[in-house]
Amino acid sequence: MNNLKTKLIAFLMIAVSAMFITGLSVYATNDNLNIVKQANGDYMIYINGNETANFEFAFSNNPGADAAALTYYTNGTDGTGDNIAYVSSAIQAAVNFASPTYMWAKTSSGYIVNGVQIDLSQAIPEADLQAAANVTKKIPVNAVPTTTTVSNANGVTITLTVGKLVLTDTSAQYEYQIIPMPNTAEYNNLFSLATTISKFPSSANVTTLQKIQTYSTFNGLYNSLQPGASNANWLPVVNNEILQPADAQNGEQYIVWIKQTKGTNVTIDAQFMTSERQYDEKYTRDLVTTLLPMTGMDYTLEIVFGILLVATITVYIVVRRLENKNKRLNNK
Repeated sequence: MNNLKTKLIAFLMIAVSAMFITGLSVYATNDNLNIVKQANGDYMIYINGNETANFEFAFSNNPGADAAALTYYTNGTDGTGDNIAYVSSAIQAAVNFASPTYMWAKTSSGYIVNGVQIDLSQAIPEADLQAAANVTKKIPVNAVPTTTTVSNANGVTITLTVGKLVLTDTSAQYEYQIIPMPNTAEYNNLFSLATTISKFPSSANVTTLQKIQTYSTFNGLYNSLQPGASNANWLPVVNNEILQPADAQNGEQYIVWIKQTKGTNVTIDAQFMTSERQYDEKYTRDLVTTLLPMTGMDYTLEIVFGILLVATITVYIVVRRLENKNKRLNNK
């Protein structure tokens, strides 16, 4: 019998997790600056390319101020060790940030920011970073394989293993939408950014500033593409399981939108998936059995039969010779 085992393993979840994911676009009047508003009302300002070098910084409401005469502050650090400028409550008391404000920063080699206008009202709130960091984690999900025997006929056994998403909160109701890739340019970019973000934990050379910029683009697309709760394309989830498409091929990618309803609370989240198809073919030859109680080739009976046959022939020859001898004696 030939046993053909076909395995389909799918939905390798891409985890989208890291320290920051922004809920808004990154704002500053200069592409080299990114501002984050902390929960305590202070601000962190990242200067692109200057995450490790020490520097001093200053602010003024006068764009033509004498840079050398300004009051400078020594850089601080964020939670990851990147060097930042900051706007504390004391600095806010000294500078009127409600009016147009300009920033200077310098290292021992010279100015790295020279009279660039900043707008603290356009900073990224820390609360948005924390909320967006939960993308793919808002709704508890497990990605697990399940194996079933699909067919067993004509000597062929087909075993199908498929990936599925199991929604672990059984007290809620769920609906879903599966978006195949490639799709629109926006969806393609969203999946590409999700893949990039998933590699951040193992990328030693990626700075927090680069993460913020990537997360900002990602989250802007995420929010714009997320289907609304009343969208007509939602499908009901059966048995708290979402199976991959039946015709999924190796390497195909999907974005799975999930809507969770618990009472009056509605939560929408996404999972980023890649399918994989593997074939494992095994051929096994069955043993041919007989009515004899043997499990393999056994020549014992053949040898015994040969011995008996030789003995029979020998006895027959001896008997014939004796008969011939007796006949000759009687004729005499």
